[in-house]
Parts: sequence; structure tokens; C-alpha cells
Amino acid sequence: MRLVGIIALAAALVAAAPASSRAEGNFGIGWQSICGARCISLKYLAGSSFQLQGVVGHASLAIDNPTIEYDSGEEDALGVSLDASAWVLGGRGLFVLNSESNLDVYVGAGVGYLLMSGDVADQYDQIGLSGSALGLNAVLGVEYRFQGLPSLAFSTEIGAGYVLLNDIELDVSGSNDGTVKPETSLKYSLVAFGMHYYF
Repeated sequence: MRLVGIIALAAALVAAAPASSRAEGNFGIGWQSICGARCISLKYLAGSSFQLQGVVGHASLAIDNPTIEYDSGEEDALGVSLDASAWVLGGRGLFVLNSESNLDVYVGAGVGYLLMSGDVADQYDQIGLSGSALGLNAVLGVEYRFQGLPSLAFSTEIGAGYVLLNDIELDVSGSNDGTVKPETSLKYSLVAFGMHYYF
């Protein structure tokens, strides 16, 4: 439902806005949110229809006693707490499908490296989490400029991604001491926002 609202808002802004002149700069610096990570972002316009983007940032997650909901509608507390953080370094290419004076519609694909640390604890054990992961994602987005501010651009994206947890180490202390290195992966969907100043 939230995704439908975001798309509707973007469409309304596009329909209501008058044309504005486009900035001449080939470089952009700004902020990009990607899956909860707050990133500093650099963009380079390699041509009229292609951009390169690099990001570096940090994400943190803290959950105390989360619940799980069953098909029956009942909920159970898991009795654990999670405190984790990750540094993110990534890059991607963005290909413009449609360009107007104040709007670009684009698709993109990227790769990212995550360096993670944290712990999960319950009343018996504390599990230390450390290691790295490799992520891939693909997005569909719009970048919009307001009239009178051609150098300042705002972007909204939707997409999907894949993370390979190939170098994660879990250090268990408590009733089940030991170290394990799981090899697993996860898929996710994303809604991202950004703001860049071009010069």
C-alpha cells in the first residue's frame, strides 16, 4: 500500500510541475538511502543516458524481544534482542529510459560490499555476529528537478536485491559455546530515496 502511494505521489508531481531548465554539471554529490543505510553518494553523468554512482554509508538495527505471527493470527515473543550495524560500500550504473527537462526515468543495477558486526542475545546465549557480505540489486527510479532549482534533484526508487552472506561468523557464548560460519543468502525488496546537487 505504501509503494502505491509513493508511485501515485511521484506521478502527481510529474503531472503538475512546469518544465524547468536542466543543470549543466556532470557531477553530483548528495545523500542516498538504500535499505535503511544512510549513504553519502557521488554521481557522474557519463552521457545523456548513462550515470555512474558510488555510495558509502552506515546502517544500524536494534530490536528488543521481536514477535513472530503464525497463520492462525497468534503471536509469540521470541525472547531475544538484536543489535547490529553494517558499513556499506557500493557502486551502480543507471540507464535513463526517458529524459525530459525536469524528469529522468531510469533503471539501474549495482553491487555492494557490507561489513557487519553486532550480537543477538537471549536468556541463555549471546551470539556475536561479524563478517562481510556481497549484495546485488536492481531498481526502477525517477529523478526530479523543481522549477528554479535545476541543480538540485530528488530521486525515488523501487527494486529488489540479493545478499550472499558468504563470510559471516557467529560466535556463541553461554550454554552452547562455539563458532559457526553459516553460508546463506536472502532476497529483499526496497524503496529508496535520494537527493543530489549537480555541478
